[in-house]
Amino acid sequence: MVGACRGRVGRWLASKEADAKERIASSFVKLKRDFFMPPTLETVHREEVLASLAYITLARIDSKLFSKGLLGRELFEKLDTSGDGYIDFEEMCAGIESMDLDLDHSTIRSLFNSIDGGDGFVSIEELHAALDITYEFMGVKGSPWKMYVSPAHQILVFHNVVEDRVVFEHDMTDKLLREIVKANILAEKEFAERDLILETKRQDLVERYQHYAARSLQFFYWKWTALRDMRIERWKMEQHTLSAARKDDKKYALMWQSAWRVRQAKKACWFTVQLHYQKMVDVSEDGKMYYFNHLTGDRTWTKPKIFFMFLKWRGYNTDLDEPHPWSIEYTPEGRQIWVDRIDGEVIEGSDDGFGTEIPPKKPPGYPICENCNLELAWRDCKQCDFSYCFQCFRISHNYVGAEKHTWTIVKPHQCELCTKSVAAKTAKGKKFCIGCFTRLEKSGVFRGRADKKTIEDL
Repeated sequence: MVGACRGRVGRWLASKEADAKERIASSFVKLKRDFFMPPTLETVHREEVLASLAYITLARIDSKLFSKGLLGRELFEKLDTSGDGYIDFEEMCAGIESMDLDLDHSTIRSLFNSIDGGDGFVSIEELHAALDITYEFMGVKGSPWKMYVSPAHQILVFHNVVEDRVVFEHDMTDKLLREIVKANILAEKEFAERDLILETKRQDLVERYQHYAARSLQFFYWKWTALRDMRIERWKMEQHTLSAARKDDKKYALMWQSAWRVRQAKKACWFTVQLHYQKMVDVSEDGKMYYFNHLTGDRTWTKPKIFFMFLKWRGYNTDLDEPHPWSIEYTPEGRQIWVDRIDGEVIEGSDDGFGTEIPPKKPPGYPICENCNLELAWRDCKQCDFSYCFQCFRISHNYVGAEKHTWTIVKPHQCELCTKSVAAKTAKGKKFCIGCFTRLEKSGVFRGRADKKTIEDL
């Protein structure tokens, strides 16, 4: 594109078209006036720039870069090797040496100090401002011809930096000026074309970066949405698992709660059964046991059916407690007697001689009910701290909450000497059966008066 532009502009300048001639003529007049303009007070700044070694060096560098296909504004990128946005003196020296420019360190230091704003670094704004000054007073952008005051001769010259051709002021002719004008016009057009190409490249690079950034952002967005959806699905799965676990926990809790309630209900029901059912002895049937329901008055020789609902709870030994061997019975004449269903022993009452019957004494060694003082004590309630017969226990525990009471079966007192027979006597604070007590009494153990006072029937 640059070669085609150069050829097109060269043909246009060589043609005899009116606009080409007019452009060359106007540029020639302006260039000749600027070149031969004498120094005045108004052109002091121009004269300082033309005589400045730093600007002369910068103008030469600009022409060298343009001959190599680089624009002036690309100079900063070539010198800023660190990429930090600033040029220090070492970077400037290294960059100028890479351009094959024969400049010593003092000249480079002069150039650096002229451009530097005083902070020890050259920014892109400072470098572009210095280049704009060279374009304004020393020559057209990209032109190989630069106008300046020669430091060695102190004469205004036109220097072709690419061909290293110097034309002093006194050697300048109109033919050379027209050659310089054509070179300036050609460089100006080529500079504009290169600037357009560079801008197009940079715009394309920006678009590529933007496209890459958009694709990257799109990729990260898709990745983020995928991760988000995965988290949501994972959360749903966890919630589903937790919900299933909660359902299982609830099911097991209800199962255990139901089992506990069934157990409590069976416990209360069994307490009620024990409260109203009693094992009793039928003396007329040789002491055979039967089950008696105090609520309905039913009697059965076999275990009632209601007992079988407690098999899984209490095992196969679901049965009532065995009653005492002694029980109160009545003779056909209506007399009260105590009958031992095991040994068949009978304890009868007596007559006081006046026709009044004296009830028989209770069997020795068996505690009496602390509530009615009639029947033998059968159950000892721990909560009530009382010994009851069956009827008294049934009457006193027939209320809600009584099933929480615990009891033990009241057993007869045991002889403390033989530990086999039922104790019937107490002496000296100890319990003895009839045989042991008789043997001790005959041996004279209870001979003293004080000892005889301690003897009591159980």
